[in-house]
Amino acid sequence: MVDFVAGLKRPFQDIKTLVIGIILGMIPFVSALTLPGFGLRAAERTLKGDNKLPDWFENIGDVIIKSVMSIVISLIYMLPALIVLVAVIVMFAANLLGTLTAAISGGTFDYTALMAALGPMLMYFAVVIVLLLIAVFLLPSALMHYLIRSKFSAAFSFGSVIKKALTMKYIVACIFSIILYILLMIVVGILSLIPVAGTLIGSGFMMYVIPVAEYTWFAEACK
Repeated sequence: MVDFVAGLKRPFQDIKTLVIGIILGMIPFVSALTLPGFGLRAAERTLKGDNKLPDWFENIGDVIIKSVMSIVISLIYMLPALIVLVAVIVMFAANLLGTLTAAISGGTFDYTALMAALGPMLMYFAVVIVLLLIAVFLLPSALMHYLIRSKFSAAFSFGSVIKKALTMKYIVACIFSIILYILLMIVVGILSLIPVAGTLIGSGFMMYVIPVAEYTWFAEACK
């Protein structure tokens, strides 16, 4: 069973690790190259039955590699949604340009034609949202497959990834993740009342806590 409390407590096991994580989370490019990988290293330990936090400096190279792999896997999973989104933007731009050109040459702006073109685009935007939701849902399972088999290609074993994602434990982990996001948004909102510093600390806190807690739950779900 996925333990909500244990996963929630895990980012706070060690004060030094927490402080380093918050500081790294405050630096955009650095956070992208460290925090996802650190969360995956924590998940890797959970998969092996060890819920202690890894040390930041134990293997910083592996942290960076896992962060890069996480970014690449995420982008590939979101590629279908991105392709459709680009197509929608191009279609909208083409329709708008055509309407403007007609208005310039004919002297009237055809609102009816523009609104008629917007209908199908709204449908395509709905497709984009559905594809993004599917990608976000499957991504943790893909990342856990990558960790379990220590192979990049394992993240794209779609049959196994989908099968694991449809288990009750995995769905529970998803629910826990949503609860975590809500709690952290409240915390960040409170901290943002402190000008500049509060917002920075809040964002760093959120960037560190999410991958550590979330990947712990998904590792338990995918064991």
